[in-house]
Amino acid sequence: MKKSIITICLCGILLTACGSTVDVADNTDVVSEKEVSQESVVEERTAEADYSEESSEASQEESSEETEEVVDLDEYVGKYTDGEIGVEISKENGDYSMFVAFYRLTVLDEGTVMAAADRVIFDTIDASGMPMKVSFKKDGDDRFTLQIEESTWTYLNSGDTFSDFVKTDN
Repeated sequence: MKKSIITICLCGILLTACGSTVDVADNTDVVSEKEVSQESVVEERTAEADYSEESSEASQEESSEETEEVVDLDEYVGKYTDGEIGVEISKENGDYSMFVAFYRLTVLDEGTVMAAADRVIFDTIDASGMPMKVSFKKDGDDRFTLQIEESTWTYLNSGDTFSDFVKTDN
């Protein structure tokens, strides 16, 4: 009796260890799902590449239009203050950088500096990691204005304007 129970248990273990054809069919489905997802990734990347080519062509057209009449960035190189906010525009190896320090609030120091028709544009990242656009322009003989053009940050809103900056150093 014990021998037949042990034999039945061993046969059951051996049969379950061999597997079944249902498992093989499931693996085939998984492979085909992977192939489909890889194809969709390739299609998405192709669409993204097409979009980036179109947007780069459009930006090149826009930049060629913008370069017609822009401010001279060399004229803006220097340090400025309004008493609470400090702005510094510098040039190193032909590249311009901008630093904006809001007293007891934040510092904007990473981004790209571009010349526009009547101002300097600074595309940067705010303290929360979101994109922000700041403009700095001459507002009179010796006065300058800083404006937040695009922002999603709570503490600096789009349209906020800070004026009466004076140049303190070249």
